Amino acid sequence: MFIRLSFLLSVLLLTACNKSSNPRNDFVANTPPVIGAVADQQIFADEDSTPISISISDEATTDANLIVSLNSSNQQLISNVGLIITAINNGVAELTIRPNADSIGQTTVTITVRDDGGFTSSVSFAVTVSAQQVAATTFIRTIFANDKDSDPVSINGIELIQDTTDESEFDDLIDS
Repeated sequence: MFIRLSFLLSVLLLTACNKSSNPRNDFVANTPPVIGAVADQQIFADEDSTPISISISDEATTDANLIVSLNSSNQQLISNVGLIITAINNGVAELTIRPNADSIGQTTVTITVRDDGGFTSSVSFAVTVSAQQVAATTFIRTIFANDKDSDPVSINGIELIQDTTDESEFDDLIDS
């Protein structure tokens, strides 16, 4: 009888320890956050990028507690202030890239995420900022439309496209 009772108690204890209400079964080991890959980006000077969706998750840390930092390797082209990210919502954040005014070139952007346990993950991608292509006639007319008190028109960050060879198209801009 004693052996049978001892066996029955052992089975009950083992069964109780395997229930999901046991805190040991709810334990989640801390692992680094996971950041989805981001494709290289191509944007135009003086224009924001379209929002870029980035998947960010962590097994042990809620979205609200993940800390995201952003860095541009070329601060002259895109300063860190020009890397604008939304809060993580359901594992997704939106990044908008704003290049510095009148700038063209290339940089590497690095996204780093840190969780509650101090683990970090990073992902990097290239961003190329290209000159805006502007029709020469449009640009020339913009300059002539300014008065003497207007700010100078910048030609940085633009590429003029020859769209006419007929100089008479500008006769109306010159006083006779």
